[in-house]
Amino acid sequence: MCDMKRSENKRLKRELRELAAVAHEREFVIQLAELENAFKDWRAGRLGPFELGEKVHRFHDEPSR
Repeated sequence: MCDMKRSENKRLKRELRELAAVAHEREFVIQLAELENAFKDWRAGRLGPFELGEKVHRFHDEPSR
């Protein structure tokens, strides 16, 4: 493989990693906002403590990883 193609491949891989990181961060922010809403519902009495705990547990096991 010529040096030009190798350089282009490296650049493309780097750009893909950067885009994947941006997408992951955006999805994580959405999940955090949903968890924040669950805490608001709990404080307002619309959600019980065990339901909130389950949502926190699911967040920990899924989106945060």
